[in-house]
Parts: sequence; structure tokens; C-alpha cells
Amino acid sequence: MFNKIKNLSGLLGLAALVIACGGSDKFTTKSGAEVSYIRSGEGEKPKDGQILTMHISYLNENGNALFNSVEAGGGRPLPMLYNDSAWQTQGVLYEVFRELKKGDSVQFKMTAEALFEDTFGTQLPDSIKRGSQITFNCSLVDMMSEEQYQEEQMALQQAEMEKMQMEAEGQIIVDGEIIDKYLADNNIAAQTTESGLRYVITKQGTGETPTPGSMVNVHYIGTTLGGEKFDASYDHDGGEPLQFVIGRGQVIPGWDEGIALLNTGAEATLYVPSSLAYGARGAGGAIKPNEILKFEVVLVGIEQM
Repeated sequence: MFNKIKNLSGLLGLAALVIACGGSDKFTTKSGAEVSYIRSGEGEKPKDGQILTMHISYLNENGNALFNSVEAGGGRPLPMLYNDSAWQTQGVLYEVFRELKKGDSVQFKMTAEALFEDTFGTQLPDSIKRGSQITFNCSLVDMMSEEQYQEEQMALQQAEMEKMQMEAEGQIIVDGEIIDKYLADNNIAAQTTESGLRYVITKQGTGETPTPGSMVNVHYIGTTLGGEKFDASYDHDGGEPLQFVIGRGQVIPGWDEGIALLNTGAEATLYVPSSLAYGARGAGGAIKPNEILKFEVVLVGIEQM
């Protein structure tokens, strides 16, 4: 994954990387590309087999941004596996990469064909003129062993998960307050689970209650808390109930929990906080980020697995 610079060619249309100017030293690659230092680092040059993390951007001849790794990577630099012998024969871009030290930021120009056809191995985009000049900016942020890189990525992922968890915990409090106000305003007496799910059993069933691993059949009508319908089992071909296995993550968490509270034949209304539904992502245009959902459900039956 680290040496596939070709993947960059599919990420076009982003703003240019801005690097603070300072210094005017230059060097020329063996193929004749003149490279200007924007900032000269004080670190060492990388060694074979190290992972380089780099910020990269390039612009067309009109100064319009074509790619920006800062935005494409969420602010994180791109990783590449340094391979000195291979990079000696892979064109202008890699000639420049081989000369960088940790902390270096440079700018240079190359033809559109050299970048897209020779380096990326793709056709020249229709929006790019053949023979036009591409301005390329790159900066070598860091270099490390593959083991160190993997450890760093795991730490970043852990931090991101903890951040998401904290945001979800805060959102469920907000959602709970909104749901409780809606229930109070509409004189609805609901029960609340430990997770924050609110539910009202409007008709008790007479059959058994599902357990984790049970295959259930459920009819439903899904709306936002404001009453806008986004889905219903009755609207699907044949109007058949939805079938899924309890506790397998085949449905949103609010359903896994809520349907397990019912017995066969029961009817209920589930008020699902966004953290037990589609969270900060939302789901398409119908369900916005952090949308609270309301489901009218009927547990039609339970099948033996």
C-alpha cells in the first residue's frame, strides 16, 4: 500500500497545499528538472525500506489545484515505502523524492504527460492540456520503520475511536433530551433502556420473546421524529416483513435491542437516538447526520435457526 503513488491520480479537484516560503536554493535532477527549496530541513535522508510520510500537492498551468494531500488525507501525510533501486528509474517525481531530507519542502515543474502517463500510468485527463506544465509541491514530514508506522497508525486509530465514543456519549444526552421533550409534548409514557432507547409497547403479544441468535420477522414504518417517512416494510415488493437475526449487527443497534424486548405478535413504537441508529454519518439524503428515528414495529414471528 505504501508505494502506490498511482492512487493519487484519482483524487483531483482539491485545494493547493500552502507551504511557507523561505530560502531559494535549488538542485537539478539527472533528467533536468529544476527543484527549488521552499524550506530546507535539517534531518537525514531516508534509508531503503523506511516509510516516508509526505504532504503533496500539484496544480495545473493556470494555478488551479488538482490534488492536495492535506485535504485528501484529513490532514495526515501520505505514506510511501522507500525503494531506492526502483525509484532510480521511475521518472522525475521519484528522482526528486530520492533527494529529500526530513523537513524538506520543495517545488518543481514537470509536464502533464510525465506526471499522469509516465508516473501514474493513467490517461491524461481531458481537462489537462498535453504539453502543459504541472507545478508540484512536496514535503517530507517524517520517516520511520514499517513497524513504527504501524504502531503510529494504531495509536491514531485508538485516539479516533476514543474521540468518536466521547462524541457519541455527548450526542446521546442531547438526543435523549429531545426525545423526552417530544414524548412530554405528546403525552406519551415511554420506557427507557440503559442505552437510551425509548419504547412504548402499544399491544402485547402472546408468543415467545426472541433471544440473541433468533431469526425474527418484523413489519415496520420508519419516520423521523418530525414525522417524515423514509422507509416501510409494507412498501417493499410483496410487502413482506423484514427478516434478520437478533444480535448479529444486521440492523441498527436500536433495533437489535428494541425487537428483543417484544414477544411474538407485539406492536411497539421505538424512539431511537442517533447513536443507536446511523450516528454522525446519517444514511443517504433521507436520514441526516445525528437524526433521531421513530419506528412503528410489529414482531410478526420468530423462526428456529
